[in-house]
Amino acid sequence: MFILKDKNVLMTYIVHVGACVGIHFGRGFGVWALYFIKLCTNSMFFISQSGVVKQAIHNMANMAWLTSLFVLCISYSVFAEPSLTETQVGQIKKKLTTLISNYKTTGLSRNGFQALIPNIVRLNFHDCVGGCDGCVNLKNSDNLGLGVSIDPLEKLYKDNKYNKLISRADFWVLAGITALELGSQNLRGRCRRTRSCPKPVLKFQYGRKDCKTAPSTSAKRELPNNHGDLAHLKGYLAKEFDFNERETVAILGAHSLGMSRRNNSGFAGPWAPRRAELSNQYYITLSSGEWTQGNVRRRGRNGARYQWNQGGRVGGGGGGGGGGGGNVMMLNPDMALWRKIKVNSQGVSSCTFKSCGESSTASIVREYAKSNTIWLKDFSKAYQKMISSGYKTLKWPVKKTQVG
Repeated sequence: MFILKDKNVLMTYIVHVGACVGIHFGRGFGVWALYFIKLCTNSMFFISQSGVVKQAIHNMANMAWLTSLFVLCISYSVFAEPSLTETQVGQIKKKLTTLISNYKTTGLSRNGFQALIPNIVRLNFHDCVGGCDGCVNLKNSDNLGLGVSIDPLEKLYKDNKYNKLISRADFWVLAGITALELGSQNLRGRCRRTRSCPKPVLKFQYGRKDCKTAPSTSAKRELPNNHGDLAHLKGYLAKEFDFNERETVAILGAHSLGMSRRNNSGFAGPWAPRRAELSNQYYITLSSGEWTQGNVRRRGRNGARYQWNQGGRVGGGGGGGGGGGGNVMMLNPDMALWRKIKVNSQGVSSCTFKSCGESSTASIVREYAKSNTIWLKDFSKAYQKMISSGYKTLKWPVKKTQVG
C-alpha cells in the first residue's frame, strides 16, 4: 500500500471545493459533493501496487481531478440560472394586475369589458396543450383571437426584461393566475356585502422552457372538438392532462369567463351572463331552463356550427354592464356535462334537450351550481395540474432570506 505525504494540502482543496459546490448547488448537494470527493481521495491515497508508483505522476493525477472540480464550481457560479424570489414574483404580478385591470374594450358592454381576463385564461389552456412552452400558432384557426393577450403580454415581458428572470411560458402562467384572481374579485353581491371574494388557490412555480421560436410556432396542436360529446371530452382531457371525470367537469367552469365570437371560432355568445366574473355561474346557467340546438354558421364560412341556445336570439354581445353578455349559449362538450346528448359527425344531436336525459356527470354539475366554494376548490386543483403539464420538477420561488 502507498500513502501520499501531502494529505493535509489535498484536504484543504477538498473542503474548499465542497463548500463552493454546496453554496451554489443548494441544500443537500454540498454534502453529496464532499462525500463524492472523499471517495475519490480515498482511491488516490490507498492504491494497491504491484510495482513502484512515481510520486510526480501521482501528484499530477491529484491536481487533475482537483482542478476539474474547481473549474466546474467556478463555471456554475458564473452560468447558473439565478433563483427567482417571492419578491420578484410579487413585482411581476403587480405589473400584470395593472395591465389586465386597465385593458378594457368598450363597445362590447356599457361599462367596458376586461377582455384580457378570459383571453389570458384561454391562452393558458391552448399553450399547455402538449406542454406549456410559451408558444402558440396563431395561424391555427383554433387559436384565432389569442393575439389580444399575446401582444400586450409580450410588450410587458420585453419592456421589463423579464426574460432574465423567467421564461415566457412561466410569465404566461403567472398572467393566467393573476387573471383568474381578478375574475373572482368581480363576483357580485357577496363581495359588496363582505368585501371578501372567494378566489382560486393557485400556487406559482417556475422552470418551464420556451420553444425555440417563442412566442410563435408553426406546430399545430390538436384541441378538443367543439362538436364532440362527453366521451370525446373526457378522453381528450385524460390523455392531455391526466384529468379524471370530476376534474374534467371542474375545468370547464372557466367558461364562466368570456364568450365565443363568430370571427374566431364561428360560434356566437357567452356561456354565462357576466363574462368577466369567475364563479359557478356557468353551472347555474347550464342547469337552468331549457336549451335548443341550432346551426349558427355565418354565410360564406365552411362547416356547420351547432350550439345550444337559451332564450330568444342567438348569441348577442350586449346586456348588462360589467361584462353582461346577452343571450347565453353552450357548445356540445358543455351540454354533454348536463344532458346525455348523442351527436353525429356534424355535431347534430339525435335527441332534444328534454328527451336526451341526464348525463353521467349531471350530479357534479348540480353540486357545483349549489356551491361556488366547492367548485373553486376543485377548479384550482385541475388548473394547477394543467399549468404543470409537461413538467415534473418545477421550482418554488425562494424567500429573500434563502437567497445566498
